[in-house]
Amino acid sequence: MTPSLLAVPGAPSLNGVLGGDHRPLVEALERWLPPQRWFPAKLGTLHRAEIAGWCPLDGHARAAVVLVRCETGDPEPLWLQLVLGLTRPGTAQAAIVEGVAQSPALHAIARFVTGGGTAEGPGLRLESEWEAEPAALRPRTFAAEQSNSSLRLGNRALVKLYRRIRFGPNPEVELLRYLGGEAGFAGAPRFLGAGRGQSSGGSYDAWVAQELLPRAADGWSWFLARLRTAGTMPRSLVREARSLGELTGMLHIALARARGPGLTPQPAGRERFAEAAAAEADGARRLAAVLAEAGHDPTPIEGAVRALERWRPPEGSLGLAIRIHGDYHLGQVLRSRRRWYVSDFEGEPARPLEERRSLQSPLADVAGMLRSFDYLVRAAQSAGSTADEGPLRASFLTGYRESAGTASNLLPTSPAFEQLLTFFELRKALYEVRYEADNRPSWVSIPLAAVARLAEALA
Repeated sequence: MTPSLLAVPGAPSLNGVLGGDHRPLVEALERWLPPQRWFPAKLGTLHRAEIAGWCPLDGHARAAVVLVRCETGDPEPLWLQLVLGLTRPGTAQAAIVEGVAQSPALHAIARFVTGGGTAEGPGLRLESEWEAEPAALRPRTFAAEQSNSSLRLGNRALVKLYRRIRFGPNPEVELLRYLGGEAGFAGAPRFLGAGRGQSSGGSYDAWVAQELLPRAADGWSWFLARLRTAGTMPRSLVREARSLGELTGMLHIALARARGPGLTPQPAGRERFAEAAAAEADGARRLAAVLAEAGHDPTPIEGAVRALERWRPPEGSLGLAIRIHGDYHLGQVLRSRRRWYVSDFEGEPARPLEERRSLQSPLADVAGMLRSFDYLVRAAQSAGSTADEGPLRASFLTGYRESAGTASNLLPTSPAFEQLLTFFELRKALYEVRYEADNRPSWVSIPLAAVARLAEALA
């Protein structure tokens, strides 16, 4: 059962708390937010929270979307979108809870998401867009805690309500809408609708609704289960890696055909790669200091700094810069109906929204999947497998180049392809080192080994 945020004995609705004195609720939020797994604690301590706006979702005001502005150690405020519900209204046990799991919020959200239209409250206006045919779909939640609030509508739709919001277009909403509409791309869940919020801070994408794939399994779990039981690398997994490469190529072809603000591809220039390498070198230099302070060996990172400082982008055709997935790995692909689908187009959450929406080389996605194969094999080896990642890499790249290579000028020519892929793999491995050092220090040796190998290859 979801623990209550605040007891409000006798309260018939949220109006009295949200429409009156916010202080008791704000104080409760300031205590409750920092321990939550999804709260970005690395931004610093939560110094202060304030309710910047709220919008009731039902006529009885027993469920509401609340926009919370948080001041942390970061120069920019953190904005959170929370769903609050009132349980046992009008009784001595009345309490406010967060999340969509409680009945008042669950059913109110489902009706508003699928009904279209607008709702408005003090400081916040919500608009719902629903493209599927109207239907009464039984809402249910997911058992596992997630970074966003998610619910499923019958067996047809998955709704993701973003907890941490950024003002401006969310790349997931943008790309799902384009891929499922104009592009006609069948390799991603179908776009069903979205929500838009308008507040004093600006407008933002509040949620996205997409097709719920039947009996879907994420690629990481699917591959790992089969690799652990096999011991060695099964030929069937090598074939599946090729299928993933082909799907990735088709995704990039679809994105290379996009037109419109923030979507139209451009030639990839050497200057952009040089700037990216310089930025990565600066970040790696800071990372080496952090690792040394934490007791990790910074030598591989220092080698990466030297390699990045010496590296010069290759000559020749470097392909196109397009919109990409941006956080591509085995956990972001789904296995359903005996085929693969690409999901979760938000991009790397630690990167700024502008960077996640920028035009980039498609090889950044390719590098992400190759790094995922490295993690996969390491995880399987810890359980006794003797498999090597080489066959997966080779098969994925074969499928990818045969698929994406059918599009004119999309990919760099050889040897630029191989050199740029090494750069992007190193960039991804450095990102992984940062993540593991912050979240799973016992795993940091995996990307550190990759950094050492890739820095030598880049040099």
